[in-house]
Parts: sequence; C-alpha cells; structure tokens
Amino acid sequence: MTHNDPHQPEPTLHTIDLIRKKRDGHTLDDREISFLVTGAANGSIPLEQLSAWLMAAWLRGLSLDETRALTIAMRDSGEKFDSSRLGKVTVDKHSTGGVGDKTSFLVAPLAAACGLAAPSVTPAEPSISWRLSPAIAPPSPCLNSKQSLLVAAHPSLARPLL
Repeated sequence: MTHNDPHQPEPTLHTIDLIRKKRDGHTLDDREISFLVTGAANGSIPLEQLSAWLMAAWLRGLSLDETRALTIAMRDSGEKFDSSRLGKVTVDKHSTGGVGDKTSFLVAPLAAACGLAAPSVTPAEPSISWRLSPAIAPPSPCLNSKQSLLVAAHPSLARPLL
C-alpha cells in the first residue's frame, strides 16, 4: 500500500504485520525493509521477530526490489569510513575472512607499495594488523629499482581504522 496523502502522517509500521505480509507472499516496499534493518541494527526488534521475518523471506524469496532495498538499507545502517582523510586513492580487497583466506595479507602491502591506501577496516579482529618491515616486503611491480619500497609507511594504514 502506497501512502499518497502528504497531509497525513505515514502509518506506523509493526514488525508482526511485515512478517505476515512476507509470509503471505507479498512484496515489502523500501520503507518497510528500511524499518526492519533499522530495528535489527538498533535492537528495537526482538530477535524472534527478526528470525520469523527472515524465515518468511527465505521461504517466499525476495523480489529484486526487496533485495535492492535490503542491500541499500544495510549499507546505510552503520558508520561509514571516510577515506578522504588518508590523502590517497583508497582501495579495498573484500574478504569473507575465515581460515581459507590466503590473499588479503598480500594485497594490502602490494597496494601500499603502489602508493594506494588499503586500510583494514574490519572491526572483528582488532588484534590483527598489517605490519610488514620493508626488509621482508615482497618486490613491487609498481616501483622501479631506483624507488624505495616502503610498505604501509603511514602507521594509520597499518592497523584497523574503526
């Protein structure tokens, strides 16, 4: 249902109504999806209700519009990292992490050797940092023999920033 009257306040959303709506095979709009994500992020929706909505979404599926709305709402739900303070072009190597991740530890120093900022912004493991000595850093494809190799030269690039 679309709210078209600009003189009337938008109706209040209730999680149980959104669970029923999805359970019954209907599509949620952007406002409804945003309400769920905001409630999940700030803890205002009980986990049992979030679980029920997730089960309904899994059983009924999400439309492309719902998937887009969910992705945008999740992206906008948290703090955002402003890389402009680093003063360099900033790149990211996304990883799902886990035991099998064997590329992240190579990508950050290579990016730094090329003059790029590749900060680790994953708050899950603040004890892990990118501290490599220039003596053990791999040769850089971005630097010629007359340039010095400084990997993660700026201390703020060598540790998680969040």
